[in-house]
Amino acid sequence: MIIAFTAVNTRAEIQKFMCQLDSLEASLDVVSLIVSNGNRLLDAVFIEGGTPTPLPLEAFDGQPLSGPIKQLENQWKHLLSEPVNSQPSLYDLLSRRINRHHSNITKFEHAVTQAEQRLQRVAEELSDGPHHTLIIRQIATTLKRYQSNLEVEVASLQRCRERCAG
Repeated sequence: MIIAFTAVNTRAEIQKFMCQLDSLEASLDVVSLIVSNGNRLLDAVFIEGGTPTPLPLEAFDGQPLSGPIKQLENQWKHLLSEPVNSQPSLYDLLSRRINRHHSNITKFEHAVTQAEQRLQRVAEELSDGPHHTLIIRQIATTLKRYQSNLEVEVASLQRCRERCAG
């Protein structure tokens, strides 16, 4: 790898530099050293495999870059060395399921209450007629469906609690 850069020195002379060191960090430190001596960078390019990559000039403030880069390297090595637990525990899964059942039970209890009130109101307010029976039957069917769903959720919640206890 090669680092090539152009700088203006303290005597306002343009100087071109090119260096090839063993590591990117060492090459970046050379550029920072040039800046720390009072030179102003005009451009900087990292070249590897014949492909130039422009470097951001604002990264070179005269301070060595190898230390911070090494710190980042150590951090990512540490993170990569830790085992990743991508699978939630059975307890976590059951806890989420229990919370979902509680939420569904609350919703179905509310729906049952609403359907019971609607059934009572329609039965009291709607006069007997051809639509009366049909509307009552539809509301009663909806009420039974909500009650059935509520029973299923309560039974599922009970099974989850038994699994957590066992």
